[in-house]
Amino acid sequence: MRFQLKTHTLWSVPPLLRSTDNYIPAVNTARFLSGKSRILIVGDAGGREYRYLSQQAKEIYCLDLSDQAFLPNVVVQSIEDKTPWADNFFDGVVMNEVVEHLFRDVDALEEVRRILKPDGVLMITVPYLSDVAEEHVRVHTPRTIRRLLERCGFRVREHFCRGLFSSLIQTSRISRAGIYFAIKVVEVTLKRSPDDATHMINGLFDRCERALGGSRLAWVQKISRGYGGILCAEKVARRDFNAVQREHYRNSRPV
Repeated sequence: MRFQLKTHTLWSVPPLLRSTDNYIPAVNTARFLSGKSRILIVGDAGGREYRYLSQQAKEIYCLDLSDQAFLPNVVVQSIEDKTPWADNFFDGVVMNEVVEHLFRDVDALEEVRRILKPDGVLMITVPYLSDVAEEHVRVHTPRTIRRLLERCGFRVREHFCRGLFSSLIQTSRISRAGIYFAIKVVEVTLKRSPDDATHMINGLFDRCERALGGSRLAWVQKISRGYGGILCAEKVARRDFNAVQREHYRNSRPV
């Protein structure tokens, strides 16, 4: 008899973040936004950030290129253009898996800087070295995303590379079944809610991801198809990269 894991046999209502590739970016988004109340989510396809942050009594606004079935009252436009909000309006802005889709990424980040409060936080996740998806128009590395943010008036406060633990759920059906089963065991044996059990199991993977991705061994994450960055940035003075390049070429000599 062939064994098949059907998630609806485990939960009548599945836990919100049972997949590690959803859990790790979502909980770190919430961690970076701790103490912040008015939040703009840019490009929340599927509504993961909206649903998770709404549970934490945040005042959520959403902006996207099109209406989203899971999101109420979406402002439909590009973040690359001027938005309807006043200067210094938001405590936090979330741009998860967005910057790699933007042709005018500098315009977008400068608009984010305008509407973000002086002590506001910008949360970003971005794939690294990824040009496979048809809609990706930018290919980033840890260095290039930091330089882009600095050019637009941000300083990276925290960064770690995601990869191995984020993509456990995608590795095989066996790993997926193992994670789901472990969550269910914790739920039943310790009498926890499905979401609490998910936090106990996937919280371990999150801590491992942050430890590995923020260490000298972060290069190991490159072997995973989920390789990317999770970053928290704050507003600072813009860095003049034109001056950096002028200085570089002024001192260059032909060989």
